[in-house]
Amino acid sequence: MAAAMPDHHLHGNFDRCPACVLQQEEFVRRWGRSPSARFGRRRAEIECQLCDGSGHLPLSVAEIVRRTVAVARVHHWGLPA
Repeated sequence: MAAAMPDHHLHGNFDRCPACVLQQEEFVRRWGRSPSARFGRRRAEIECQLCDGSGHLPLSVAEIVRRTVAVARVHHWGLPA
């Protein structure tokens, strides 16, 4: 039985797509505002071959667990990172 993929829409289960971030920064530099402010939410999608326009790069289960344990070490158990 294959393991279920984590939901990449949940906070902490993804990294922002660096290609989309660069495109958005260039758009703001050129037009002075974000794509969603200029065109509205529906036309704000940026074409991206890395993330298919979602803006998220999903993390593996192992990476999610590693990051969660690192935060718990510092904030819950009071141990050094």
